[in-house]
Formats: sequence, C-alpha cells, structure tokens
Amino acid sequence: MATGNGPRARAILLHGLNRTARSLRRLMAGLREAGFEAEAWSYPSRRHRIADLVGRFRHDLAARRERGPIHLVGHSLGAIVIRGAVATPAPIELGRIVMIAAPNQGVVLDDLVARTPGLTLAYGAAIRDLASDAAFLHWLPVPDAEIGVIAGTRRFHPCNPASYLSAWLRRHVDHDGTVAVHQTKLAGMRDFLALPVNHTFICDEPRVIRATIAFLRDGVFPR
Repeated sequence: MATGNGPRARAILLHGLNRTARSLRRLMAGLREAGFEAEAWSYPSRRHRIADLVGRFRHDLAARRERGPIHLVGHSLGAIVIRGAVATPAPIELGRIVMIAAPNQGVVLDDLVARTPGLTLAYGAAIRDLASDAAFLHWLPVPDAEIGVIAGTRRFHPCNPASYLSAWLRRHVDHDGTVAVHQTKLAGMRDFLALPVNHTFICDEPRVIRATIAFLRDGVFPR
C-alpha cells in the first residue's frame, strides 16, 4: 500500500443478498481510516440472476480508467459476483480479494428456498443460483489473485431469519446462521479465517474489519 503523499490503495466493496451499501459502512470506514480509498458498489441483488449481476459489475470495472491494482471485498453474494466479474482475463489490474461469509460451494439451506415459490419471491432471483447443486455457481472459475476467505461460526442471531431454519436443519454443522463453514472455502485460496460471528452483521465486527485490512495489506490474516 502506498504511503506518504503517494496514491492510496483502492478497494471496492460489494454487499450481500437483500442488503445495501449501508451494510458495509463500518467496514468501509475502517478501510478508509487504515489509508485505503474505499467505495461500495451497490446493486439490485433481488431483481436479477447472478449472471446478470456479474455482467453489470464486470462492465463497471472495465469502464474504469484508474491505474494500478484494485482490491475487492465481497460479503456473501457480493463475493460470488466478484468471482464471476474478474474471471480471467480480469478487466482491471487485480489486487487482493477478501470473501466474507461467501457461499462458494453453494448453500444447502438455499436448496429448500429455491424450491419453495414463496421463499424464492422473498429472497429474489439470485437465490436459485446459490443452491448447492446450482450449475452456474460451480461453473464459476477461481480468480487469478490472492484470495482470503473469512467464515463465521456464530449459529444464531435474532435478526437473521435464516438462523431459525439453520437451527433446525443444521444442528451438527458449523455455520454462521446462513452459510456452513465448509461451504465458504475455495480451492486456491491463500488464507482462511473462522471467527465467532453471524452472517448478517459480519461486516460490522471489528475482528472482521481488522482481518480484512490485514489481508489487503499483507496477503495473510492476523492470528
């Protein structure tokens, strides 16, 4: 990362399903305080399939004229959009990537949601592509970059609706209330960190913010 009066390292943050850029405000503030030029890319997560969201983000990246590497940070669905948008060849000079509570292997819970019309309407079109057997998700390549994955292990939060279903369906699996820990992992990732935090508000957690900053700077999570 640049120091002194030189250009600051840049980072683009993507929120998760049914969330907005406001869900990233603490994480973004932490990155800015640490010296990064950070911004959030907001997108209509419920209205489109993941392929459409990938195309939109890739187009936005390709239109940028900044020089130098750009780091990417994605929460949940946002991390999957990043995977698709920077597939080789990446449209930008790619820095490091942090994936937070990312359903890289799909979400078993979403198998139920994707097959239940009422729940599909509630969660949006992208939920179909996050089921554990979704063809699109497993087609996505791994970006050619240093990738750090952060998973949560706090099973329940009263403001996370999926926590209630997970408590019933996945009593014997480590998860963050929405995504199982093993489902966050990605072949070729450089580092992995599990923290006792819940899926919905994981980006607000100081430990997650510190870990994200450390990986973007050094390519490794603090221990």
